[in-house]
Amino acid sequence: MEELKKDDLMSEIKQLQERIDGDPTAQKILSLLETSKALDSQESELQSRCILEHAKLQTKVDEFEELLQRGKEMTFSENLDHTFRDSTEKLDFAKRELA
Repeated sequence: MEELKKDDLMSEIKQLQERIDGDPTAQKILSLLETSKALDSQESELQSRCILEHAKLQTKVDEFEELLQRGKEMTFSENLDHTFRDSTEKLDFAKRELA
């Protein structure tokens, strides 16, 4: 019984294959399906490369932001030192005037 179902199924598949082979529209659809699969594969590869490139660029951006932050901190520190020196000079001047 099961063997009969298998034979019927194989026969039906063969008939469908013959109909598809003879139908230009079906051939066009099969061709487009193959093209679609190839494009999906290319898209997947491209997406992987884009993700990798994005990660590399993000790392560089993070490094530049860190350098920029360090530069701001150094500038802030230098400004703080300068302000402190100015305040010390003003205090020393005020002490001399009071003496």
